[in-house]
Amino acid sequence: MNDNNLFKEIVLLLRQGGRYTTKELSERFDTTQRTIQNYVKQLKETSGLQKEGKYYFFPDEFRNVDIHERLQMSSSLMIALYRQAMPELKESVLLNFKTLPKEHNAFLFDINFEKIENENLFNQIVNAVIDKKALTFRYANKEDAISIKNVYPLRMTNMLSCWYLLAYDLESEKIKSFYLRYISDLSSLEESFLPDDTVRSLLKSTSNITSPWFCEEEKSVA
Repeated sequence: MNDNNLFKEIVLLLRQGGRYTTKELSERFDTTQRTIQNYVKQLKETSGLQKEGKYYFFPDEFRNVDIHERLQMSSSLMIALYRQAMPELKESVLLNFKTLPKEHNAFLFDINFEKIENENLFNQIVNAVIDKKALTFRYANKEDAISIKNVYPLRMTNMLSCWYLLAYDLESEKIKSFYLRYISDLSSLEESFLPDDTVRSLLKSTSNITSPWFCEEEKSVA
């Protein structure tokens, strides 16, 4: 059995609802515990595999759904979101996902996304988040006060139909939200300025943010 087939067989077994130790899985599939440990690590990071004591298992909501199907559904959701926000990018978005089936046609969003007026700016920010590069930009708040911001970008988010950048302000040392329409003259910085463990902690914090007016101590867009 090659590595790819072995991985699929292990996923199939775990999807059926069993709980297994790495030793039990290595004996069942006649492979090394190191190989099994690499597989379960991958499944924990990407597919919701859980561990209780020595036993690995999928929670009920993850059973009977193939890992690749779940990834395809997530990607399809992202495509649908992009198509709604930037319909003119429909062709270029779909070209990047040629291998996906057509599940994205099943999504219908009753959400009025604010149109992205500056696609280059949007893409610059997304790339900075992916590449882990700090940003500098001019920012005009609701009172039209202009300031220069140096931030570490964490996530691009859509809240209450509007697009925001969630970022760590390097000057005030707080996570803040920046309304996309108020950002201009944006450029990336060569240094990230933050160690990886700090970034991981900040990203974890952003997962609980539901308000567009987020700041650690005060509710303010800027």
